[in-house]
Amino acid sequence: MHEQTTIPQPASVAPSSQVCSHNALHVGDIGSSLEVDKIPYVPVVGSMLRKNYSADGGTICLKPFASFIQQRNNTPSIQRQAAPATAPGSLFSANQKARFRPTGNITRKEFDAYVMQNFGVIDIHTGTQQEQEQRSTRRGLPPVTITGWQSWDPGSASGDYTSIIDGIENMASVMGAVPTITNITFFKVAYEPDATGAGIPDTTIGASFGAGNLTIFEAFSGSTNPAIGINTQQGAPTASRDRGRDIASTIMHELGHGVAEAAMASQNNQTFVQFKAVVGWIGNPEVLYDIGQPTVRAAIANQTQLPPQHIITTSRWFDPTLSEQPMSRYAVDGGPSEDFAESIAAFVANPSVLQQRSPARYNFIQSNITTWRTRMRPTMPARVRPPVGDFPIPSGDTGMA
Repeated sequence: MHEQTTIPQPASVAPSSQVCSHNALHVGDIGSSLEVDKIPYVPVVGSMLRKNYSADGGTICLKPFASFIQQRNNTPSIQRQAAPATAPGSLFSANQKARFRPTGNITRKEFDAYVMQNFGVIDIHTGTQQEQEQRSTRRGLPPVTITGWQSWDPGSASGDYTSIIDGIENMASVMGAVPTITNITFFKVAYEPDATGAGIPDTTIGASFGAGNLTIFEAFSGSTNPAIGINTQQGAPTASRDRGRDIASTIMHELGHGVAEAAMASQNNQTFVQFKAVVGWIGNPEVLYDIGQPTVRAAIANQTQLPPQHIITTSRWFDPTLSEQPMSRYAVDGGPSEDFAESIAAFVANPSVLQQRSPARYNFIQSNITTWRTRMRPTMPARVRPPVGDFPIPSGDTGMA
């Protein structure tokens, strides 16, 4: 167990009027996004099979979909991202210098120093039983008691530390900023209270994020199995690949909820009203419709009954007849909040697949990044250490599409 590590909070970075290019900077495909968050009393944050974000009412309006097909020499081609550009120096704080990502096993001391210096984290510690029982207690239920509680953190040295950093760095590379992370806490497993206040272990939860608190559990159980392509059975779920990539994917998904918090703060709490209208979450409780279908858009515009044959369910999220496809079964099952986080994770990890499967989701993120960054921490992307030998490091999406 490690003692709590605390340093004074670094000077805040004021949002700059000069932000990165409207085009996102993309890294290669580093895997699928992963569950799951479970922070009580924090808006936006969802929980696997439990919490769905529900925005206040509001008029549903459809934004025009951007076209991602362009003519070049009379040949249609899918528009790709602009080549990575150098972010304006004024976007970053003076003490953020070029750095290399860590690789392999690193020590706890190295991890703490890295995330504090580069991401502004104030506190990293191994959680206690009392702390977890307090965090797990819900309004209206007795205080939680956990039987057989065990402590956990990755240890004095571990590849898990590197994988956590990878998830944050991937976000920084694409967004030019990361959600504010003030605390990182390690627990062995998440607990959900029953009616009596007994803590019931939930091994499906790998991490959670809310209000700057990133909580990481040993129980990384695999990815949410997002799509690797479009409109085919082969574009359906990917299998979990390895623990390191699953951890990085988990962090990207959880930071997707952090992006949602920043977005809501920067857009007068209207982000989810807009997101739901753009991608097809209709009603209360929300039901996901294939917004790419003209009959769905017409029904919304005319306020008539929506065609039930165009509902997207967990059993047909990768149906080849869908015009707008979410990235995973969990994006449908978890509601708009999880759909948003899965879309952010895909935008970071596998942008071309998100662009092909769901132009509406892709365009919504691409169109709003500049605004969302104003409530995030500007972060200079780290460099990948060059390999030994004469072969260059590949760039761009590296997963199948």
